[in-house]
Order: sequence, then structure tokens, then C-alpha cells
Amino acid sequence: MGVPANPASVHQLGQRAAAALEEAREHVAALVGGLAEGVVFTSGATEANHLAIRGGARLFEARTQTKGRWWVSPIEHPCVLAATEVLAERGWEVVRGEVDRSGTCILPDLSEFDGASLMAANHETGVLQPVASLLAASADGLCFTHIDATQSVGRCALDLSKANAVALSGHKIGGPPGIGAAVLADGEPFPAVLGGGAQERSRRAGTVPTMLAVGLGEACRLAQYERAAHREWMTSALADLDAAVLQAGGVRVFDPDTPFVPGHRLYVFEGLEGEQIVQSLDLMGICVSSGAACASGSLEPSPVLSAMKHPHPTGGLRVTLGWSSSRPDVETLIQAIGPAVSAIRASMDWESL
Repeated sequence: MGVPANPASVHQLGQRAAAALEEAREHVAALVGGLAEGVVFTSGATEANHLAIRGGARLFEARTQTKGRWWVSPIEHPCVLAATEVLAERGWEVVRGEVDRSGTCILPDLSEFDGASLMAANHETGVLQPVASLLAASADGLCFTHIDATQSVGRCALDLSKANAVALSGHKIGGPPGIGAAVLADGEPFPAVLGGGAQERSRRAGTVPTMLAVGLGEACRLAQYERAAHREWMTSALADLDAAVLQAGGVRVFDPDTPFVPGHRLYVFEGLEGEQIVQSLDLMGICVSSGAACASGSLEPSPVLSAMKHPHPTGGLRVTLGWSSSRPDVETLIQAIGPAVSAIRASMDWESL
């Protein structure tokens, strides 16, 4: 693009930036089946989720002059749960749903709710959620539907065009960190969480970081073409990793027949904390996690595994393959997982003497 410019400016550089921004909107919208005029650029998925939930609630309040009921699944990302807590503080009745033992959300009767939040795929287990059923059930438009697609966008071909709001983040699909988007159903006015300016059609104040937004748009464009190729090698590589984990005494958290995001695994090793394995592999130069990155380092039980009533809620080891991952990366992990787990168990045996 050359010299960064404010896309709200009327001079030539500003207009070039504005044109690049609009092209980026088109790429973002195309990835989730939305409309370009509905794309609101944010600082990431956390802000996008807050914008969607809190804005959707305010639309209802403005229309009815009352508070409503909002359903949210119990395994949402912490930022989504935090946004619904804001609604509860404002007088809304917030109902947390349930999941079955596979980690799949059990949908409510949406006619009893005025808003609903459901992730497309869980950030810990990778299990795909019944988004299509939720959107079909809300086809009358009376229930505002919010979908957090952060973990699935660019990995799965999902049609989210019927959702009132979809949230996503750039760094999950190879875009730059610090940029995300809320894709709203249309370009109509929407209550802003951040006020003070008319940017983004008055839906999010502040100068849009054009270069970051263009990077997000390009990542969305590439994701549409590269998704199938990534899935092919990931399926083979992770099957080999499953075997290595099993040999090391670990198990996959859910049934392989459960629909899940390609390139995503959650394992449990009985008697071991997930953080122990994360730290051991980190010393070998391998980056994995035990849950959501924003909760990294926490020794508290996983809210997701707890909701699933899993017997080892602190033992999760999450492996996610991203846009830059390769087959050799997985081979390195396959060679390392057994020795890492054995070393941890040996040290535990020594300490118990």
C-alpha cells in the first residue's frame, strides 16, 4: 500500500486506503457467507464478540423498552462468557446451557430466548457445534444469533449467512495479530461498544488500522483456496500423532466420530497435568497448550472439560496446526511426546520416594 493513511481522509492517500479497506471487507465477508457492508473491523475476536453480544442486546432493548433472556453455551471462550455477564449486570436473564459428554452443546428452545451465543467450534476440544441447527431454529429472526467462528473460520466450510453476527480473529488464519472482525447481517446502524467517532458506519469508533485490516482480508482470501490442501496432510499427520499419544499413555478426549475442526486435537494423560507436558515440550522447542491461550499457565480445571464432566479436567493437552504448520512439525512432536511423558512420570516417581 505504501505510506499508511487514514481511510476516513478525503485526500488521495486516504481514498486509496479506503478502497483497500473495502476490498478487505469483501474478502472477510466471503469467508463466512456475509455481506461486505456488514463487516466491522475490530482489535480482535474479543472485541468483536463484545460488540455483537452487547450491541444485539441494546437493539432488543431499544425495540422493546425492556430486558430479555440470553442463552449461551457453557463452553464458550471466556470473552463471550464475560460479555454475557455484562448483560446480566444490566438486568438480562442469562442462561448457560449444557453439553453432552462429547462436548457438543444441547440446544434450547430458542422461542424462549431473545438472544443466543454459540461458537462454531470449541477452542479446546475442536468439536464442531450445531450452528446450522441453531440458525435454522432462529429463522424467524426473533432471536438474535451470535456465532463465534474464531476457531473454525478458514478451516471449515461453514455457511453463517443466517447469523445476526459472526466474530473472527486474524491471527488464527495467518493474518496479523491485533485485528479481527464482527460480521453483521447487514450494513444498518448497530450499537457501538466504543463510541466517539463515525468510523465503521458509526458501529466502532476509532481510526481503522488499514494495514492490519488489509492483512486480515488477504488471509481470508487465501484461506478459501488453501483449506482443502491443508486438510489432506493434516488428516494423515494427526492420525500418526494419535497413535504416538496412545503409545505414550494418552487418549483423545472425544470420540473420533464426533465432528471436529481439521488440525485440532485435545489429549488427556491420566495422572498428569496438561501444563506439565506443555512445559516439557516447550523445552524441546515445541509449542502446544493446555487450553485457551488467554488462560495459559492456569492450573485451574478446564471449564470446557468440567462442563463435559470429564474425569481429568486439568489434564488437557491441546495440539493445533495453523497456517504455517507442516508435516515435519508434526513428526517432531511425534518423536518427542513419548520421551516427554516418560520423563515427567519418572520425575514424579522419584519425588514420591
